[in-house]
Amino acid sequence: MLPRPPRDYALDLLELEMALDSAQPGANGFADSVREVTRALGGTYLFDLPASGILDGKQRIAALSMPIGAGGTIVFVVLSEDGSSVSVDMVTEETADLARFAEAFLTLHQHF
Repeated sequence: MLPRPPRDYALDLLELEMALDSAQPGANGFADSVREVTRALGGTYLFDLPASGILDGKQRIAALSMPIGAGGTIVFVVLSEDGSSVSVDMVTEETADLARFAEAFLTLHQHF
């Protein structure tokens, strides 16, 4: 099971949300906007994919590794179904399998 980050990460997540709000990924291209914001904040953009079947009422989900905590934390950026807004989500029961895949993807990414 993936460790759940402590609540003191809220400021780091708020910074990510604010940067995403100003980048407007819904209007300016989800993947490119999220990738740019992630890089600017020192994180690693891992991948994005359709959210159908993972999260109801959402269009896309991007997995990021953000420099939060000692070893980094997997974070998801989710695009609303209508494409008008994004949210930042930590790992939940719904996304636990995707988070494990993201961890494996990150491990491979770091080796190449």
